[in-house]
Amino acid sequence: MLPEKCSGVIVFRRNDEKYYFLLIKHSVDKGGHWAFPKGHVEEDESCKDATIREVFEETGLEVKILDGFRENVSYQTDKRRVKDVAYYLVEAYPNQNVVNSEEIVCSEWLKLNCAIQRLTFDDTKTLLRKHILCY
Repeated sequence: MLPEKCSGVIVFRRNDEKYYFLLIKHSVDKGGHWAFPKGHVEEDESCKDATIREVFEETGLEVKILDGFRENVSYQTDKRRVKDVAYYLVEAYPNQNVVNSEEIVCSEWLKLNCAIQRLTFDDTKTLLRKHILCY
């Protein structure tokens, strides 16, 4: 079985020289967990194109991908599928409000330490802690 190719997004915004990271809470039928926006890469698109599309579909935000940050994470789902996720760091353009999609129960902009605590899965906690602090 081939792994599912996905694109994940660490979305941040600046406010008064402070950084806030966007976390989304998925609906119960999607696991009910706190995470970053992510989704499948369609057959005819690049990971970067999927990144822009997924953020917009899940949150309504327009974003800019920052160069120099890409981290790959692989994991097995409870359905025994393997997902390969390419995470990108993106900055949300100012003065936008998040519009949650049908898959999203709610979303929050959190400071780094609060975001790390709120994330459900250890791989995304490690991703944020290890790589954002070095970026």
